[in-house]
This record gives sequence, C-alpha cells and structure tokens, in this order.
Amino acid sequence: MKFRITNTQPNDIRELNIVNENNIDYTVDLIGNSGAVGDYIHYNKEDDLYELELRNFEWWENYITLAQADEMLLRKLRYALYEEYDYDEATEIINKYLTGITTDYDYDRHHEVIQEAISEVINSLLATWP
Repeated sequence: MKFRITNTQPNDIRELNIVNENNIDYTVDLIGNSGAVGDYIHYNKEDDLYELELRNFEWWENYITLAQADEMLLRKLRYALYEEYDYDEATEIINKYLTGITTDYDYDRHHEVIQEAISEVINSLLATWP
C-alpha cells in the first residue's frame, strides 16, 4: 500500500505491507477496516496512493511490524504443536485462546492482547506436560 507523506519535503512516497501465512498482502483491508481511511488517511485518486502525515505513517509502520511478528510467532507455535498434535488439534488449541479476543478496536492494544493470548497458550501447554 503506497503512501505520500504530506508533511515531509519533498513529499516522500513510502510503502507498507503485511502478508498472511499464505503470502497474501492484506494491508489495504487492515488499514481500510480500521476507519483511518477517510479520517486521517486520504486516498488520492489522481496519483493512486494514500496520503497521511509522517507520525501516522510511523504509527502504522510500527503496528504492522508488531502484527507481522505476532503472526510469525503464532505460526511457529502452531508448527511446534504439530509435533504432538495433528493440524486440527493444533489449530483448535491456538484458536481456543484467540477466538473472541477483542481489543474493542483499540489498535494500540492489539499487540499486547495477542502476546497475552500466546503466553496463555504456552503456559497451558506447559502445565499439561509431564
């Protein structure tokens, strides 16, 4: 997703991307569903890019970095679970802690909440190991 940073000289063009484990980029969906587009992110149809201030770009850059790291950790945890469980069981164990997680759309807390859920999965598994 391309952005023009409006309060830099010259107006920098930068890009943000986040991909899922199938390597599908969902940046437009992530940022679009947040409500930021139309609020403080504006689409420039003529140039086919989004415009925002540097501080907002940096916030999203940090958010995406943390979200991507969370996804990688969840993927590694799932693969570790495959040693003891089949795919469906491993997915069920993880989803038990992730399903219903809400930050009430508080994107500032997303990473913290996901990290807490991952810790709960790990602690639950450690408690059941002989």
